[in-house]
Amino acid sequence: MPFDEQVYRVDGTPSSGANALMLLRHFAVGVGGAIVAAVLWIVVAFILPIAAPFVIARLRGAGGVAGASMSSNAILIAAVVGFLVAFVWNRMRVA
Repeated sequence: MPFDEQVYRVDGTPSSGANALMLLRHFAVGVGGAIVAAVLWIVVAFILPIAAPFVIARLRGAGGVAGASMSSNAILIAAVVGFLVAFVWNRMRVA
């Protein structure tokens, strides 16, 4: 079978491949953290500034206008920070 072959590290010592699976798991948790951080950033920076004035205006019985602007760079930065935080947190939690 092709999967029964021994895997060797660069220094010549045998490896079971468990480290690769752990890094894959850390990466998957990091991607999940990036998605959560990006969604939270969109909600806080885009949806709340639009929705909050309308809710307050409804409660007071007055009219209201709201606007919000966001660039994709801000979402990317939030996703990168979320990935790094989740990756490092999972790596420290497992170790």
